[in-house]
Amino acid sequence: MIRIYHHILVLTLIAILPASAEPAGSINSKVETTLAKKISFDFRSPKLVDVGNYFSNLTGCTVVVDPSARSKEVRLKMNDTKVETALKLITRQTGTTFTAVGEALFISHKSRVDAASHKSPFLSIRNRKLRDQLGKKISFDFVDTPLPDVAAFLANRTGMNIVSLVPKTDATALTLKVNDMRLDSAMHWITVVSPTRIKIEGNVIGFTTGKKESR
Repeated sequence: MIRIYHHILVLTLIAILPASAEPAGSINSKVETTLAKKISFDFRSPKLVDVGNYFSNLTGCTVVVDPSARSKEVRLKMNDTKVETALKLITRQTGTTFTAVGEALFISHKSRVDAASHKSPFLSIRNRKLRDQLGKKISFDFVDTPLPDVAAFLANRTGMNIVSLVPKTDATALTLKVNDMRLDSAMHWITVVSPTRIKIEGNVIGFTTGKKESR
């Protein structure tokens, strides 16, 4: 697992595995298995983002909490309860909802659900080598990490041309944790929880804050 803070980088483990045949954006069996698992916990007012990380660490499934809901507090104690049931109770308590999207569970306000299911810009890529690279697995944990550092990390770990096109004056930072996820899915979630878009030019993939995506 990788935890990256602003100006601090601690590396413990990174996994790059063969590409999955499952396209980004579809619900997979890992998420279904996670929802059926039974867990026990006693939450005494932690932030919703910390609850999401707890579930992620415990189950191995990525749980993404939308920035607009991260600061909500949770008070709930459960014993030997299915993850799906626990999430229903947590989201009811916090006025949010959860949705299974591809390889992740997304906790957000109802108005933000569609943000996680928009069409991926990677679907139109015809370069087979690039598609194979995007299918490899990656894990990371970014905490308030500047976008240029995020792009540099991804480029160094994958050997791909991944860059930040965000102006130096832009203070965009990323807080996101993913577990053993396809690279294209991970990059998709980066655009969901930060004001960024993906821009693709040849074999170069860039993060930009522009409104339009280029393929």
